[in-house]
Amino acid sequence: MRAMSCVGVAMAILCLAAPATAGEGAASLLDAFRQVDWDSREVGQGKDLADDAWKTRIRVERGLVSLGADAVPTLVDACSDSNRHVRLLAAHALGYLNDTSAVAALVRVAGEDDYAAARLMAVEALGRLGARDGEAVVRAATADTNRYIREAAAWALPRTVSGEGVGDSLRELALATWADEPLAAAIVGELAPDFALSDADGDTVRLSDYRGHKNVVIISLLADW
Repeated sequence: MRAMSCVGVAMAILCLAAPATAGEGAASLLDAFRQVDWDSREVGQGKDLADDAWKTRIRVERGLVSLGADAVPTLVDACSDSNRHVRLLAAHALGYLNDTSAVAALVRVAGEDDYAAARLMAVEALGRLGARDGEAVVRAATADTNRYIREAAAWALPRTVSGEGVGDSLRELALATWADEPLAAAIVGELAPDFALSDADGDTVRLSDYRGHKNVVIISLLADW
């Protein structure tokens, strides 16, 4: 499932225009994200295939990750935002940015947030950072009532114990593989454009390899289908 998530995200990224300053850019990106009613688009609410609000999330995510360390202070503050979807997005984006100044905020989200999806993203981010200060909260998350959080914690725990995160490699891979073209090329009701990308194990996945053999369902992070 983790590999499919990586492929789904990589298929759907479009870069925003460069911001005037890093701080203003991060804040503007989050403001654009807040304009969407994400509660009405959660899993279980029904999916309108013509609804392209997901593109906003993808563009915002790409923009934040592109800003790198300059986006971290804004994202750390966003971990305490009153909008639970903003907290989720902030925790997720911080998982791409190799910055230990985010650990305390991520520990708080992972251990205290009342939104399970935000806790999930914070647990994964702590594992990606190899945050030793996050070991206790990640260990506790292995017993969370939400099975997805338990699975994420099982993956993250050895990384928080060892202190070996993914470094800058995840951000570098994302920026190297996220492409603009698929976002515009995928049209509801028409043949999906072919693509080839590396999965979480480093193997190449090509959509056309499955054509005529089996159906393919691509689910990106945060459950975009």
